Amino acid sequence: MILLARIRARFATMLILAACVAVCSGKAGAQNTASISMLPSETPSASEHVVARITYTMATCGNFAAPTPLARPGGVFEVRIIPVRTGIDPPCVVTFDVFLGLLPQGVYSVHFHDRGFSSPPLATTSFTVGAAPVPAIGSAGIALLAMIVGFVAILVGRRRDTHES
Repeated sequence: MILLARIRARFATMLILAACVAVCSGKAGAQNTASISMLPSETPSASEHVVARITYTMATCGNFAAPTPLARPGGVFEVRIIPVRTGIDPPCVVTFDVFLGLLPQGVYSVHFHDRGFSSPPLATTSFTVGAAPVPAIGSAGIALLAMIVGFVAILVGRRRDTHES
């Protein structure tokens, strides 16, 4: 009888411990995550404004100051947020856009930090800015250009005739 009581007590203790681990691990094991996507595309041209869209999932919700990019040598943009206040029940998902501007042709990367630049980045992405598109003239434009050149040639020819006479 005493053995059965000890087994029940141990089982009850193990059950309580397992329940505590299941409930507590949700908050204790939660981590911040982030992803970065580039707008208007992953391969913008030099004539397009580039924007980094960052989706940030916080384990502990809160407010933070507006993020601003810091341009580093070698085409690296460091984006950092500074927490202002924490509190609310998790998880919180925030999406914000960081304007990078018009960039010359080249390869760039964006690093997102949620704890300062000394910590490893929470998310990174690379993108390539291509050359600006060269405007092309369609067949109707070529026909119009040919008519204008022909008209100018006729006018120049008449002008020579009047001056030679």
